[in-house]
Amino acid sequence: MRARLSEGSDRDERLYENISRDKFLAIELLFPPLPEQRKIAAIPSSVDDAIEASQAVIDQLQVVKKAVMAELLTKGLPAATKGSSKPKSDKCPRVGCGHPVGRV
Repeated sequence: MRARLSEGSDRDERLYENISRDKFLAIELLFPPLPEQRKIAAIPSSVDDAIEASQAVIDQLQVVKKAVMAELLTKGLPAATKGSSKPKSDKCPRVGCGHPVGRV
């Protein structure tokens, strides 16, 4: 059984040795100085603030878009742009008045 455990299982599972409490506590961990830790910790906070601000702008733009779409659907295009986007009547025959498509 020990030979099988030391070789690892067929599924390539990793085995870890137990470590005593004293050895664990003797491990020296290196951390940056506290002011640098605070600067590092501030980065995700500032990114979160930027994301929230961007989301607020997106939300406001969606409100404006809905209002503009509602106005376009109820009132149509403003008078200044109506003429430029509308085809001339002599180039576009009226449907239903002798047109082969028939009355719509």
